[in-house]
Amino acid sequence: MLSVLFVDDEPNILRGYKRIFHARRKNWQIHLAGSGAEALKLLEETHVDVIITDMRMPGMDGARLLNIIRLRYPHIIRIILSGQSDEEEIMNSVLATHRFLSKPTDPQTIREAIEQSVSFREKTGNAQIRGVVSQIDHLPSLPELYLEIENILRREDFELKEVTSVIEKDMAMTASILKLVNSAFFGIPRKVSTIQEAVSYLGVVLIKSLVLNHSLFSTGLQGPHPDFIRRLWQHSNETVRHALCLARGCFREQEVVDEITLAASVHDIGMLIIANSLPGEFAGIQRQSLAGNIPAHSVEQEVLQTTHAAIGAYLAHLWSFPPAVVELILHHHDSAINFKPLFILHLADVGAQQTLNDNYGFPQESLDKNSMSLFNKSDPSLNATFKDCLNKGWNDD
Repeated sequence: MLSVLFVDDEPNILRGYKRIFHARRKNWQIHLAGSGAEALKLLEETHVDVIITDMRMPGMDGARLLNIIRLRYPHIIRIILSGQSDEEEIMNSVLATHRFLSKPTDPQTIREAIEQSVSFREKTGNAQIRGVVSQIDHLPSLPELYLEIENILRREDFELKEVTSVIEKDMAMTASILKLVNSAFFGIPRKVSTIQEAVSYLGVVLIKSLVLNHSLFSTGLQGPHPDFIRRLWQHSNETVRHALCLARGCFREQEVVDEITLAASVHDIGMLIIANSLPGEFAGIQRQSLAGNIPAHSVEQEVLQTTHAAIGAYLAHLWSFPPAVVELILHHHDSAINFKPLFILHLADVGAQQTLNDNYGFPQESLDKNSMSLFNKSDPSLNATFKDCLNKGWNDD
């Protein structure tokens, strides 16, 4: 049974939650707390899977409560309800919260946020992995890119396109900025999937303050695998180059092109999480993969009971990435692909490995021949686009 805790200082709202979700009593165990202190006391005695708290409460606000829960109970999925918020509240909440919901929120939105988050969590294998992913508030950026964006933002005359150019090269910055802009704090009616659009929404003043004053990004290659992480960044950027050429040649819908390109940028973010947060397990996976010439995701499933694809998709879901992008990340190592955007991501992933002659220390993968045969028969234009991109050196200028 799913255990859900609602926290609000207004008794009428708590009674409303109990009444609204009474119909789910066979599957949900509902707990109520009238303050942050009451919630923490309840958590000492009760297992909880999901917490939903109001932002503004007397005494301990929602952000402070969730920051404590993040450290003490990392397995709990943390959702915050917020109306209008200032810059300080935004940053305090971004680091503590998985999902943001704007007030007022209808019951269906709350239910979907809970059930979708739990569904993705179950795909990530053991409790240790779930705890690792749930605790993440930053991912490490390449030091030189972090320094570059800091230097740009400290100038008086910088332009947003300069900021965009740096963020697009860094999967960690990309993930952090999209988590922020897709939160309910900004009230954007649809999910944003490009850094250019995200930066435009946030604007010069807010981006400068968030990066320089509130540490929106973090620097440093933590853990014992810095060389691998650098090679992973190279692979990410090369995959984007391949994916962009293929997607633009195959789709007229800019939204689909943007989703494929974003997925290409962060498709292996789960691998970054494993290397950075579980360095011992990562080293063992890499050794076993190389020794047996076995794909990394197959060894991960054996060792971790999950894969970097599922781990990355779980984080992307928690961080409010567009659903189509989450699905592309989750399935990018599937076999017998029959979904065109996913196959384009597969082509770009394998093509990047071949171009770099490197799969960041793991055995290089090959194209899924069954999928290739399927698309050659059903969609000859894809093969033509592939050859065109190959002839252009994967440049789509």
